[in-house]
Amino acid sequence: SLVSLGRYDEAEAGHRYLVRLTTRSFGENDLRMIPSLQRLARWYEYRVDYLTARLVNAHIYEIARQESDDRSPAAVEALLDVGRCYRLHYITDPEGATRPYSAVDQVAITPMTGVPAKRKREFQFRGMGRTGRDALKRALGILESLDDPPPELLGRALMEIGDWHQTF
Repeated sequence: SLVSLGRYDEAEAGHRYLVRLTTRSFGENDLRMIPSLQRLARWYEYRVDYLTARLVNAHIYEIARQESDDRSPAAVEALLDVGRCYRLHYITDPEGATRPYSAVDQVAITPMTGVPAKRKREFQFRGMGRTGRDALKRALGILESLDDPPPELLGRALMEIGDWHQTF
């Protein structure tokens, strides 16, 4: 693979290319975009670019909310991913992780496609609050409101919240 060969830029370009293809096929906010965006977010997380991973996960959350408000598994997963990325960002760069979102509302490239941003777009994480803890609490609240929450998501939410409290 490109990663094992140390060709990280090419591997990242491949992830962004997949997102561009699915965007052209389905549209930017189609539910079928979620798997390719999840792979891209995981890539950024692997590369220790937690801010960009959070931005991609916020976009996933917005798309997933179309399905059933924010009660869909994909929306809950995105909230959990935002919380995890925030915690990992804090561990690796405490100063950078605590900047308000308005300080990072514009990245040089759009994280989904890698092309220069055409307009300023603020990611306010509507409904998620301003910290990873709020995202985790919201995810757990959603799961607790369900009659039969998926056990793997409930377990993951509890684990992420436990990790959060160990860190902070």
